Amino acid sequence: MASVGADLVAGCAALHRGHWNEARRAFDRAWSADNTCAEALCGRAAALLQDGEVEAATELFAQAAMLAPEMAAAYAGSAACAYLSGDDYQAMIDYRRALGYAVARR
Repeated sequence: MASVGADLVAGCAALHRGHWNEARRAFDRAWSADNTCAEALCGRAAALLQDGEVEAATELFAQAAMLAPEMAAAYAGSAACAYLSGDDYQAMIDYRRALGYAVARR
């Protein structure tokens, strides 16, 4: 069985290649191995978002933000979902939150 880290890397590589289902499977394996892994939720949500599953992605990005409130990617993903759902105001709030955490880590 691969490690959580290896599954996260495999999921990211699949996202980079545009292989959404492969990415989902890799992030699912990571989540199954560690159900506190916010990165696995963000990765799966990103793959869902690429497949047009905005509602499901929104839920996973929110769960990731609850697990890791400092994770900029969770807020950036939520912002993208809000934008695609037509909620520009919420998108702006989430993008600003993501930028706040991203800048704090530099």
